[in-house]
Amino acid sequence: MQHTGLKLSKLLAKNGCKLESEMYWSDTIEFVKQKNGKLKIQNVGFKLKKFPSKEKAFIDSEHYRAYDLLWDISIKYAKEFFGNNKNEISYVTETLLLFLQENKIKEAEDYIWEHCKFNNKEK
Repeated sequence: MQHTGLKLSKLLAKNGCKLESEMYWSDTIEFVKQKNGKLKIQNVGFKLKKFPSKEKAFIDSEHYRAYDLLWDISIKYAKEFFGNNKNEISYVTETLLLFLQENKIKEAEDYIWEHCKFNNKEK
């Protein structure tokens, strides 16, 4: 599975995308043991994580949903991302699949952003 990167996840969140996902980018802190034996809190930056179950607390300070490029964007939420035109959705998902088959993740994400409804710029 390939999920949206941090940059695209931030853009989507900033522009109103609040669709459900299983994964998210989290600004993460970890406890690091120092040479003197004491623990130090260290910010390790954003990491891709799975959302906790409903029974567990959500303690991350800053987070952005990460969407699976094939399942979430191309199938599950295709209408929410690209509209109701079946021909356009088919074309977009076929193009995304070609990018992913060639391991062109950045190009796939750029293509998603350029064509998705969350990109509010004039088309």
